[in-house]
Amino acid sequence: MRGTIRERCKADGTRLFTCQVEIGRDPATGKRRYKTGTAKTKREADALVRRLLRDAETESANTERATTARTLGELIERWLEVGGPGAPSTRLVYAGYIKRQIKPHIAGIRLDRLKVTDLDEWYVKLRSAGLQPSSIRKAHNIVRGALSQGLRWGWVQVNVAAMSKPPALSKPVVATPRAAQVKELVTFIAAVD
Repeated sequence: MRGTIRERCKADGTRLFTCQVEIGRDPATGKRRYKTGTAKTKREADALVRRLLRDAETESANTERATTARTLGELIERWLEVGGPGAPSTRLVYAGYIKRQIKPHIAGIRLDRLKVTDLDEWYVKLRSAGLQPSSIRKAHNIVRGALSQGLRWGWVQVNVAAMSKPPALSKPVVATPRAAQVKELVTFIAAVD
């Protein structure tokens, strides 16, 4: 963090010092944030900048502690409050996955301690509980979406769900008919229609 002092002369000739300290970027918008103040003398301006810097450092440390103590469950709840899926039917489906697959297993993990291995082990637990890969991937997508928002807000440094490996979905086997089968089908259709 750094501070600046700008001197201005008013119309009546008196001097005024504007002090500004950059305190980082807003996690939601990405815009720079500042603390500002004014002083009448250079000495007051220097003292004001030191105080603004001290206040900004204290605020930053408190914000960092509060952010790292949050859990995955808190992030998911906050994500659903301010965004998440738009359609009510999707929110209803998500609520079921959160209640049954996320909360009992990984919602209590602190964001600063959440690792890729936690998610990979979670997929194994869900699979051994009888969940199909498509359902596991839906639960994974909820966690990944919340962590993506957490990354934009500055709650997490990396989206571990993007690096985890949920079970692959089996691809449907599409059998191409042989030429004789196509000829039979065309003959049948011509006879019926």
